[in-house]
Amino acid sequence: MKIGVITIFAVPNYGSVLQTYATQLVLENEGCECQIINYKHPNEWHHAQGTPRLKLLSVIAQSLCVFKRHRVIKHLRRFRKQHLNFTRSFNSLDALLAADWSGYDAIAVGSDQVWNARFQHGDSAFMLSWVPDGVRRIAIASSFASKEVPDALAPKFRKYLSRFDAISVREKNGKEIIMNQLGLAYNPAVLLDPTLLISREQWLAKIPRSKFSHTRPYLLVYLLNYAFEPRPYIYDVVRHFKREKNLDVILISEYVDAEIADLSPLHRNDASVEEFIDIFANAALVITSSFHGTAFAINFSRPLVTIVPPDSTDDRMSTLLRDVHLDQCITSIGKPIAEIDPDYDTAAASTRLQSLREQSLSWLRSTLK
Repeated sequence: MKIGVITIFAVPNYGSVLQTYATQLVLENEGCECQIINYKHPNEWHHAQGTPRLKLLSVIAQSLCVFKRHRVIKHLRRFRKQHLNFTRSFNSLDALLAADWSGYDAIAVGSDQVWNARFQHGDSAFMLSWVPDGVRRIAIASSFASKEVPDALAPKFRKYLSRFDAISVREKNGKEIIMNQLGLAYNPAVLLDPTLLISREQWLAKIPRSKFSHTRPYLLVYLLNYAFEPRPYIYDVVRHFKREKNLDVILISEYVDAEIADLSPLHRNDASVEEFIDIFANAALVITSSFHGTAFAINFSRPLVTIVPPDSTDDRMSTLLRDVHLDQCITSIGKPIAEIDPDYDTAAASTRLQSLREQSLSWLRSTLK
């Protein structure tokens, strides 16, 4: 089977790049010829909807790798070039519509936040509006990252998602949106993110080892705040476990302020993808506000504290942790720190994760028949 995958791969985010690679790898493992559709995102349409453009000075600074985050962009670009099998580039929805897709058996969308209205603005490219009849439409662990879609966009989602041959989502809120808000005649499967369909052993075999090393046990802080703001609470949690477990602190985050600096972290804010994997694989404890930070910590059987927002609007991390029976690792902002327990039965969690992996792969295999 020849399958094209449209997803979010070009943002400066380790998780987006690694889920794209994992999706490609999983499909190739299932015997598919897989290509990542090189759709420019954001493009002019997204800018017209409100996505900000990079200012000229930022473009120049990025090209010169002035700041550490620019070096991350360079690392991610290199990884994509080396590991992803791209189609030719498409700069707009119209370009996708004009192309000939008859040589493909299926087009898949996902994983990642491809249906997040806040960031994608209801871009129908991610709803496969451009895919011609006769080519199967599949959603692989696609995420809304919200409790509902805006009412103004619901008809658009309803129109295009109703044409899918198979839909799976990444969290339970997504299933509720499909079945209840949109009222579509699907009972979507809730699948693991593709990064979790690749085992720890496979990740370490596929991604070359880096030169990263650290002599003392360390606490990894992987901090993102684009979806919600975990600070300053996350710093209180880090401070507590640094002291309690006598750990060094390694920070992966573009957000460096006076409070985190006070914790004397080793900044690996410009880590390569290979270093990112190794830092997670060897951490004594992971404290994160990231979905993919949570996913890699679970996959590598690391003690874990996942900071989640105080409401249930975005349940990506909570769904994953509850499905693996790691409710104790869910830490809502404001939870008394003395009640947080990052340690768990790693053997039991690994067994549960393997069972969920097999279920997700079974759904994928049956869908690809």
